[in-house]
Amino acid sequence: MLYGAIGAATEHLWLSFAATDASGKALQRSHYVAEILACLDETTLDRHSVPLSSVMPELDDVADAHELLDRAFSDLSEFDPTPIGYNLLTRLPTARDRVCAAAHGARVLGWREPRAAAGIFVGLMDDAGIVDELASGFGALHRFSGTQLGSYAGCPFAFYCQNVLRLDEPDEPSPQAEPRDDGNVRHRILRRFIDERKSARPDGPAVMDGEQQEAERQIADIVDREYSFYADRRGVPDPALWDVERRRARAEFRKWIEVEVSAFGCEVPVECEYVFGRTADSPVTLLGRGDILIEGTIDRINAVGEGRFSLVDYKRGAGPSWATVESAVDPQLPIYTRAVTVVPPTPGLVTCAGWHYARVRGSVGVKSYGKRGNIMETADAASDIIAGYVDGIRAGSFGYLSTVTCIDYCPYSDVCRHDEWGNRGRSEDADE
Repeated sequence: MLYGAIGAATEHLWLSFAATDASGKALQRSHYVAEILACLDETTLDRHSVPLSSVMPELDDVADAHELLDRAFSDLSEFDPTPIGYNLLTRLPTARDRVCAAAHGARVLGWREPRAAAGIFVGLMDDAGIVDELASGFGALHRFSGTQLGSYAGCPFAFYCQNVLRLDEPDEPSPQAEPRDDGNVRHRILRRFIDERKSARPDGPAVMDGEQQEAERQIADIVDREYSFYADRRGVPDPALWDVERRRARAEFRKWIEVEVSAFGCEVPVECEYVFGRTADSPVTLLGRGDILIEGTIDRINAVGEGRFSLVDYKRGAGPSWATVESAVDPQLPIYTRAVTVVPPTPGLVTCAGWHYARVRGSVGVKSYGKRGNIMETADAASDIIAGYVDGIRAGSFGYLSTVTCIDYCPYSDVCRHDEWGNRGRSEDADE
């Protein structure tokens, strides 16, 4: 194809190739280029080397309006702007739109400057009108979920992209079923399993020692029914892959039965998929902040006796550390604790005695925090931190400058200008 394209030229032939990489290190020339150059001599070959920093023509070499637009934009975007190209562009009779584009593009690039103290591209709103809209949109009538506030705690800029700009996450190819679909089905399986066990024994544990084989058969049957139901009603992109996930779930939930006995053998399930705060007649507010409404769905609530309860949050992966929960970087369980004490599913539940993160995919197991200090005191202390998140959202504070490291995968990395070392440099400059 290359030789065919070259042979098709009748008057002039332009052939370009990279001589160096971005650091200036010389690159080995392609053998195609070497063969073509060997066929030419200095009388037929006109060589030009363009530095990497000068990929667009200089002002004297501009050949048309498009190149002049590029040149004008580049000159206006410099630290010390040069308006010559822009002035020339304004003289073209058909270039009005191009003039506006060059000026607007330079202005946007200025907003995107990494060292800017504020602006939409670093997530720090300094426009009074925008801040007023945020304060209204996320005001006293807005209901915050634990997932939303956890997103803000992890990265305010990611919260901004998802909940303010409402950017769609890019579709990423995966050799597995869609994680959200698989997670939904696993939640349904556990809810149906607990409901069936609770209906047979309302005042006892879901599975007692000696009942493992019966429970394994029961949950395997639920797995088959739920995966088939989801595929029939919702549809799945790859039925074969979905069947692989079903068989995997059967094996992992058989292991879960032993976890159920060892972790919750002394607790009585009260409610699964408990929804709170979504109706006007039963609002839930953050402790000490009547202007902050919260809502959510609790995976599971267990009674442990004498007015005490524990919370179970199902996860596809490993749960967060105690330090992450205690510092409200993951605020879900502190929020759920507040909800149960305000609107309990059954009367008499007043004190949270344990938090459990249950991994229901892969290496199934439970991470429990019932013995890591006073759960209620920790939840109350977290309320002040969570209130700070809401205040930051309403004030338009979505800056990533405080974020030192990013998560391994972020769907908004293409629009984020986060630079770990650059941000550290800015922090050091601010300290000085």
